[in-house]
This record gives sequence, C-alpha cells and structure tokens, in this order.
Amino acid sequence: MSAALRVLDVIQSLDPALGGPAEGLRQISAAMQRLGHASEVVSLDCATDGWLRAFPAPVHPLGPRHGRFGYAHRLGPWLREHAGRYDAVVVHGLWQYHGLATWRALHGSGRSEEHTSELQSRVDISYAVFCLK
Repeated sequence: MSAALRVLDVIQSLDPALGGPAEGLRQISAAMQRLGHASEVVSLDCATDGWLRAFPAPVHPLGPRHGRFGYAHRLGPWLREHAGRYDAVVVHGLWQYHGLATWRALHGSGRSEEHTSELQSRVDISYAVFCLK
C-alpha cells in the first residue's frame, strides 16, 4: 500500500442547502478517510454555521465571506502559512474568490505544480489541483 496522502480541499461553502459541491466534497472526504488518507477542508463559512459539525472531515472555517464572489480576507494568509502541511490542495469551484486566493497563495511559491482537470474542456468540471510535494 502506498503512503497516506494529506489533502486539503478548498471550497466556498459546505452549506448542504447549496447542493452539489458541498455534497460531492462530503462524499470525497469520507472516501479518502476510508482509504486511509487525511482529508481536511478550508471553507469560507463562519465557525458558528451549524452544518460544519456534521462534516466527516476536519474543517477550517475562514469566513465570513462577502459579496457575490465570496471574498474572505483570512484565506490567502492561512493558505500561505498552512499549505506546506499537505501533499495536495484541491480547489472546488474555480470561478469564485477562493479559487483566485488559492492560486495567488501557491502559484510561484516554488512548492506547487498546477493541474486542472483534463476533462474541463469537454465537460463542466471546475476544479484545480496544486501538488505540493
């Protein structure tokens, strides 16, 4: 068996009322843990949001977020400080502030190799992976 991975997923919100992305990440996080990998999530939710307690992986809530694209001033600094603890950072939903903040924090850091979904040009998949080690 290969070594366990430490993966950080970055998403705007884990609010189940928002549907697909939150539920998809819930399923991915649970599957990663069953396979023996460490999965953690950074969201732009507030620490007091009740839905975070039921999430199957550790969550780092860095909200509140503001405006249409979900600006959260704590995200970039947090990523610069903590991203080195993970083997990969996966951004769910590229076209919002958290995608830009992750790219800014990791691009050109000398620690990341960027990948976007090869399927993205053929289907509507919007995520990016930054491999850090």
